[in-house]
Amino acid sequence: MAYRIQIKNPKKEVYFVEANNKEQALKFFEEQDLIVNHSDKNFEVEKENKSESKEEPKYLIEGYRWFDKISGNTSHKVVITDLKTNQEIYRSKNIVYGYGEQWKQTAYDEMKKEGLVKEEDRNNHELNRNRFVYRQTDVTRKKDLP
Repeated sequence: MAYRIQIKNPKKEVYFVEANNKEQALKFFEEQDLIVNHSDKNFEVEKENKSESKEEPKYLIEGYRWFDKISGNTSHKVVITDLKTNQEIYRSKNIVYGYGEQWKQTAYDEMKKEGLVKEEDRNNHELNRNRFVYRQTDVTRKKDLP
């Protein structure tokens, strides 16, 4: 009989592993250094790794979006703060056209110019998820942009 094992890690990702018996499944989890809670046929992993210490985010990236109802355009400004020193690294001087989460790309481009990030890490979502904290704010008036 195959056992279906559901693993939930701190990132809320879910994995399924097939094993022939509980002992085989437990051995797999022990090799991965995972903590297991198990019941009769199914069990769930509570933590990804006992010894892993999560890296603290380094930067707070704030995106402020404004929708111009007259022209139908969305624009944004970005503020980047170093979380260790609590100092502002960058603040947009001009309003930039871009809708959705384009402000994240604007922030990344500015951080690249400052030498804080590398171009090849742009699409490394796992790395960026650990380095950055994102905050998005929609403002109703243009003068409310920072």
